[in-house]
Amino acid sequence: MDGSLDPSDRPVGVCYRGDPKIANYSPGGIGLTNTCRTWLSMWSLKESQCRGAPHLARIAVPSLVIQSMADTGVFPSDAREVFEALGTPYKRLEFIAGDHYLTAPTAARDEVADRIDGWLQETV
Repeated sequence: MDGSLDPSDRPVGVCYRGDPKIANYSPGGIGLTNTCRTWLSMWSLKESQCRGAPHLARIAVPSLVIQSMADTGVFPSDAREVFEALGTPYKRLEFIAGDHYLTAPTAARDEVADRIDGWLQETV
């Protein structure tokens, strides 16, 4: 809700599901149907087993992280954390224009495909 936190090109006041109130309180809301155990396993800062860093640290193969700068669900700092947590020394982090699903701008998905292709050509 504060665009000065983790600045990017994302629109302020929305999440990747649109209006945060609708995303949180509608029948199709995020995490709406679950048990206390599954909720804690997924979202608890203390109890969650869904932390990426321990698993990312075991990755030893070349890795490419691409982050879209208008994403309303994943922010630049998230991409940097993933990149830093990767165990491989053969890694690259790139930022591109694009929203959460890379539907805008129109060429965002082509840009990602081209970057992946270029990286594979260099790496493999």
